[in-house]
Amino acid sequence: MNALITIFELLLSRIMPLKQKITLSLLLPFVKGTLVLVFFTLTLLQPDTENYSDELGFTSDHDYVTIEKSPQTIKPHVIVTRQTIKKGESLSSLLAVNGITPKKINSYFPDRTSTINIEKKSETGQLDVLRKIKDYNTKIVSLDGTVNHSLSNSLKSAGRPKLMDKITTLFSSRINFRNDITLVTKYKILYEEKWFMNEFIGIGKIRAVELSLPNHTTITAYRYTDDKGKAGYFDEHGNALNHSTLFVSPCNFSRISSGFGYRIHPVTRTWHFHGGVDMAAISGTPVHAAADGKMVFRGRKGLAGNMVTLEHSNHYYSQYLHLSNYALNTGYSRRIHQGEIIGYVGSTGRATGSHLDFRIIHNGKPMNPLAAIGPANSGAISPAKMNKFLASISIMRAEFDNNRILIAASPHALHASRRSLVTI
Repeated sequence: MNALITIFELLLSRIMPLKQKITLSLLLPFVKGTLVLVFFTLTLLQPDTENYSDELGFTSDHDYVTIEKSPQTIKPHVIVTRQTIKKGESLSSLLAVNGITPKKINSYFPDRTSTINIEKKSETGQLDVLRKIKDYNTKIVSLDGTVNHSLSNSLKSAGRPKLMDKITTLFSSRINFRNDITLVTKYKILYEEKWFMNEFIGIGKIRAVELSLPNHTTITAYRYTDDKGKAGYFDEHGNALNHSTLFVSPCNFSRISSGFGYRIHPVTRTWHFHGGVDMAAISGTPVHAAADGKMVFRGRKGLAGNMVTLEHSNHYYSQYLHLSNYALNTGYSRRIHQGEIIGYVGSTGRATGSHLDFRIIHNGKPMNPLAAIGPANSGAISPAKMNKFLASISIMRAEFDNNRILIAASPHALHASRRSLVTI
């Protein structure tokens, strides 16, 4: 575009001395030629999305990204059936006829407090989906015990198996549940339960978790809401558990040789979408994990060359392309800590020189990695707020031992006790 402006300025400088001699017949060819030049330039700047995709197949920032994991997994066979509900029929009956079990049909309703009605307007024939929610009570409950076989089995014996999903998500970047949690692990959980009338209907928010591991290490998580109303989970030192969504720079680079978004490709010379940022660096420069996560891909990936993909919490993935080699201590499904070396800068695949193509995927969409990178010490309670945070921890620890109202537990709950503390 700057070159185009320069051309116009040059032409104008040549024309101005001749302005007294210019007639309409001389001006029309000039205008016509200028319009052709502008049209040609704009045509070159149009993204070539039909004939070009970048190293991982991206054509625009609206593309949905399918994360490839190794070893390869078999994709499920999907069957689509279209039917019309007739008079006297219901959605439940149609699902049953097509082989859906009653248990799966009933899970269509989120819980006992929600009812979904589908109504058809007689005037337009349009279907309206209405969700009605009944009032329910929320109770703060404490659950503690010792793992008898696995944490999952212990929570199932206590009658609250769905707590495991929430705890797994909470500590996904800090604990290997298969190896770290053993028979002598002790746990304390403070959480919310939803009750409708006198019936337990679901799990609410986790408020606090303390896991005492056999090696005398205690892993903690406390829910804390700051003055701005933003809630998060932190350990006893005020460090955020979900800091893995705050990425740090993966390598020492000299410059950003190509940014995120549309660009002219240095090899194909076509205008196209680029799903990451290219960090120019000397071949062999160590590449570090930008956040805590799990390695889900390490191998050759076509034009991307040697590539590593890490899975993080909250539906984030990071990808590292064109590596010259991998770190020896990294492998599929291994837990990786932020800052750990996972590979080395190279120029494998389609590349004009050594660089790291760094990418971040969130909820299946490519995002600008530079917008996600933050300082390494981000995600912690500030010193000015630490006293307030510690006070909230003290309250939650006191609630662990509160025993005001006993909730009837499962008859198999021999190693756990559950106590309702407060009704909200």
